[in-house]
Amino acid sequence: MYETIIIKVPQKWSQLPSLEGLLGSTGDGLKYTTELCIETQQDPLRHSQQGPVDIRPLAELQEERKLQLASFCGVVGLEAEGIRSLSVEGLDPDRGCCEWAASMIVKNAKTLDHLSLGFHSDIAYDFALNNDPRHHEMTSSLATAVKKALFESDQEPRISLLLDSLYLCGPDLGSVVRGEMALDIDFTNMTELRLESCPGLSQAFSLFMGQGGSTKLALGALDDLFVRLEDPDSNFSANFESFLTSLPRLSHLCVLIDNCLAVQNLEPILQVHGGRLCTLLWDERSGPRTNLEVSTSKLSTRVGNLRVVAKYCQNLKVLGLPLDWEAISSSDRYHENIGRYFRRMPDLEMLNIRNLPVLCGNCAIPMDYFVKGLATMFLDVVNKKKMSSFDSIALGAPLYRDQYIGTHHVAHTPVSDFIRFRVYNFDYQYPSPSGSSTVLREVAKGAAVSADEAFTHDHLLHCYWLG
Repeated sequence: MYETIIIKVPQKWSQLPSLEGLLGSTGDGLKYTTELCIETQQDPLRHSQQGPVDIRPLAELQEERKLQLASFCGVVGLEAEGIRSLSVEGLDPDRGCCEWAASMIVKNAKTLDHLSLGFHSDIAYDFALNNDPRHHEMTSSLATAVKKALFESDQEPRISLLLDSLYLCGPDLGSVVRGEMALDIDFTNMTELRLESCPGLSQAFSLFMGQGGSTKLALGALDDLFVRLEDPDSNFSANFESFLTSLPRLSHLCVLIDNCLAVQNLEPILQVHGGRLCTLLWDERSGPRTNLEVSTSKLSTRVGNLRVVAKYCQNLKVLGLPLDWEAISSSDRYHENIGRYFRRMPDLEMLNIRNLPVLCGNCAIPMDYFVKGLATMFLDVVNKKKMSSFDSIALGAPLYRDQYIGTHHVAHTPVSDFIRFRVYNFDYQYPSPSGSSTVLREVAKGAAVSADEAFTHDHLLHCYWLG
């Protein structure tokens, strides 16, 4: 009699009827189960780490009853009501997944607090092949499925949802906010919003700022915002700034803009949110990096946005930015400035430098040693006075394949080996013949599976580029 059950299956699996039979049985096997997570993994299967077991009392778990279905939509026989958390990240308009997800939403509309809907595999597939993303098809297939589920259950033309958090990957956000998908979402109590590869952001921003006149679209409680967007239009930067500065002060803000047209000016945004931010990750690039000699990171100045961040964000615990490695290594004057900026953030625990320097010619030493040397050099620059809280540095940015496929299952190139996401923890009291010294220890490399328990900021693995 288990309270928490995690079932992992390959995407191409012939035993789905057996799983449907288990979940649809009337026996006592799942009588006390309050959390069920069904996951599919890409072929070949990768192992993932087991999270900590929830040891709260059974009565408390039953009170907070939730069912979470992640990256799986083949269990069409599963029906459940009264759930609070629904996550369907493997939506596919060609496999009937949308119908099942829509049915679950309609049946649980009154109890849902968290909703996650994503066409993750389709988005990544189109990006990898340089295809035009099928956002319209994704949006229309989900809208059709929701409307069908409402019709079959004799409910109103739109289903009302009062959510604490919403994650979307692929659907048009403007269509969602306007109710065109038959979802009437009340955003007033929403504390967390995560948007991945969603078109229609500018239209949605206008509605959130009151253009539509609906009180349900006021994001007055929002505390945590994540946005990843590919191919923004020419007006996106100005619209995004207006939207962000209209929000209440955020605690967590993560933004990834791919194929960006202009570098965002962070100062107006951080004037509003900087004082409360605990997490800030902001990364813009012109596209995937495919050449050791060419960087695709977009920087506003020689030190990027670091000066503005240090001015307004003095309570940060986690910071992720691209930086100009040429400036970092050029002169002591820049070292002094950079060190001074970081001393204005005394509570900083983790720094993620999202880019790596340009390399001309062949590297004479293995990439692992070279990148670790870069991390050591930067630590010497910024932490001469040993900020007590600063204990981790990450170089590079995670990719979709790191999170969902596994680094060891893809072809390696000199570029991919170099820019692979690596995390190091610091030991400031490592004993040596000359006394205590600082030593860096690698705690994560590439895929999520490589991270050990010492990597306490594993949420950074979710801040990934598609490729």
